[in-house]
Amino acid sequence: MPIKTPQQYYEGLRDERVVYLKGKRVKDVTKNPITRIAADWCAMDYVLMQDPRYQPLMTVKNKKGELESFVFQPQKSAQNLLRRREIIKLGARVCNGKPPSAKWTGIDALNALGVVSRRIDKQCGTSYAKRVENYRKYLIENDCAVVAAMTDVKGDRSLRPSKQQPHNDYYVHIVEERTGGIVVRGAKTHISLSPVVDEIIVLPCRNMHEDDKDYAVAFAIPPKTKGITMI
Repeated sequence: MPIKTPQQYYEGLRDERVVYLKGKRVKDVTKNPITRIAADWCAMDYVLMQDPRYQPLMTVKNKKGELESFVFQPQKSAQNLLRRREIIKLGARVCNGKPPSAKWTGIDALNALGVVSRRIDKQCGTSYAKRVENYRKYLIENDCAVVAAMTDVKGDRSLRPSKQQPHNDYYVHIVEERTGGIVVRGAKTHISLSPVVDEIIVLPCRNMHEDDKDYAVAFAIPPKTKGITMI
């Protein structure tokens, strides 16, 4: 699909995601007066991309001639990084100093995974880099708002993730492996925009030892996925 409109972005948030604010369930994050602030902030990314004045900076054309968000492209040159900086500066000017973050933390997480996955593939003969790039294509095709979830709750910080007491869920970890994927459990201290995005990229927040191998996991998931609760 081409770049989203702000209206399409808002509509995509009206789903079954489970969000609690001050002890009460938020039925629609686009209407709650507090979560709406975060949604409006994210929406500015889509507002700017729809503005003909800024499209040459913020978008690129795909093979079909459709506009795509530039920031999803792999950053392969100094010129790409300088253009990215100009996009951030534009957002900061429009939003009174704080650029809209519908994609930035998610893109940083994705690019980090792109680097790390290639190193792992080279060392272990795996195919993680291909998965990362397939996911990049998905984000581009759906013009997703995406953030990173990195900081674990941690519990006792003097203990390794696998040694936490009274339970092991202070860090996100794999509890079951199935044919179609993995089952995880645990807690993340999510960033402010997590309730108002389309995708969340989950990363470990520290180096892991062999005993912590179930905690050395990275994946992406929609906030509306059954079993996720955001408080």
